[in-house]
Amino acid sequence: MDLKKWFTNNKWIYLTILYIIAMLFQYSINQWGFVITPAGIGLIIAFFTTIMTNYKPIKKLLRKIKYFIGFSMFKWEAQANFTIKRDTLKSTLVAEEEKILELLLSSLKKNNENSDKKAVRISYSKNRNLILTIKDYVIDMEFSLIDLDEIDDDGDEVRILKINTIASLRYKDSNKAIEGILLDFYHLLCEKYEPSFEKYTFTIEPEKVGQDYMKKIFINEYDADEITAFEIRKNSPQFDEFVTQKNIKFATKRRDQLKGLVESAILKLS
Repeated sequence: MDLKKWFTNNKWIYLTILYIIAMLFQYSINQWGFVITPAGIGLIIAFFTTIMTNYKPIKKLLRKIKYFIGFSMFKWEAQANFTIKRDTLKSTLVAEEEKILELLLSSLKKNNENSDKKAVRISYSKNRNLILTIKDYVIDMEFSLIDLDEIDDDGDEVRILKINTIASLRYKDSNKAIEGILLDFYHLLCEKYEPSFEKYTFTIEPEKVGQDYMKKIFINEYDADEITAFEIRKNSPQFDEFVTQKNIKFATKRRDQLKGLVESAILKLS
């Protein structure tokens, strides 16, 4: 570890040390009585405020607390693309409707939700895309098929099953609906259809928050009103992450990364 770089990025530690020295000095003069003096109260407040504002484990803990008691709403948009053999996936969604519905009901049951067929509303768009709506959470899942002029590694013709999911959820419901029902549905679908390629893209947008909400969370060096726009990009072999003043978005080809990415995004936005 580069200690010089670490201390440069954590200058608040110097301030914390100064507060500790000042409190020890006050203690040497007034003993424990210093905690009720104006100077002592000010030092204690400054000490804990500095730690809670800058120490990541504490910030993460506070976000988790907010996660469990908060009532804020988030708009979720999830796109999932699966490349599947044509012999495995029929040419129309009407023909696949029962299989897909059964997978969704299985996911609901696995997460201790109402798994009766009445729990899901079935409809079709003008383009004959299948739409499944989970009534309890008002989650809309639109399924479409795209034929490809390609073959997979086995020499078989393939098509893409595309799933667009839209929902507005509270923090608490996000845990059940996204990390539970949706990700388990993806898992069951992969077991059923054995896709040769997967890609997942999630966009999360906080609803009913101030205009500068995202700026205050992700940009610490400037005041929110000094920033007109920003974009943060994080690229890694496992996933890509994008943050703007409106939302946070991530894309990955690995389903096993989704749970961690969803949890991380929720904590960052809380």
